[in-house]
Amino acid sequence: MSKKLPKVSDHAVIRYLERSQGVDIEGVRSEIAKKAKNGLEQDATAVIVDGLRYPIVDGVITTVLCQNRTANHIGKLRRKPEIDA
Repeated sequence: MSKKLPKVSDHAVIRYLERSQGVDIEGVRSEIAKKAKNGLEQDATAVIVDGLRYPIVDGVITTVLCQNRTANHIGKLRRKPEIDA
């Protein structure tokens, strides 16, 4: 009988990448913020940079998607322009 593997939280994955693989999480956070800065300044709902889409909700970049894929829950309450940076 095979046992199910345990679920792994996003937090655990991030800490694994940071501590085991040496990924600079704060550096990545800063890089994402720099890429989306123009959109944040213009109050956009998302920014597209280098083929990646950065949805913005209440001034927070909520995820990173491929340009042609959208997060269905983003922007339903308020529609503001998206910009290419």
